[in-house]
Amino acid sequence: MEDQEDGTILGVRVVLRMCFSLAIFHTIVFLFSLPGFLSKDRQRGREWSCHIGNWSEMFHDGFWTLKILMILGLFLMSNSISNDYYNTTYLAVSRFFSVVFLNGQGLLVIIIAYKINDFMVSALELDQGICTSVILVLMTFSLIGFNGYIIVS
Repeated sequence: MEDQEDGTILGVRVVLRMCFSLAIFHTIVFLFSLPGFLSKDRQRGREWSCHIGNWSEMFHDGFWTLKILMILGLFLMSNSISNDYYNTTYLAVSRFFSVVFLNGQGLLVIIIAYKINDFMVSALELDQGICTSVILVLMTFSLIGFNGYIIVS
């Protein structure tokens, strides 16, 4: 099904508009949730003491009806933006941010791998049993095998 305006396929237009709407939505949720995550009381392990932190946590974890209506409203508003914006500006910006996001995810995987390794090695040092040694060796070989399979295929 083609659009009469410029010949672009309708499905591609809808996907780009929904991706744009979800990117705006997640940015808004992140910005509303940020005060609660940066609260000094939370970093100290205490309960929330400020109203901003409570509201921020409630918005992050709840308000699903409002969030769905926000996504729907953003999607409907994104239909008023021309296709030229999506074909040039949005695609270039999303390409840049996807590289940044993937680098962050790779860093997160490396950090988690180090934490799991530290936990398993400390358990091995404390336990001195055969079970922990076998688990550590099996995990090492399975991860090496999985990475090798991904690289080869």
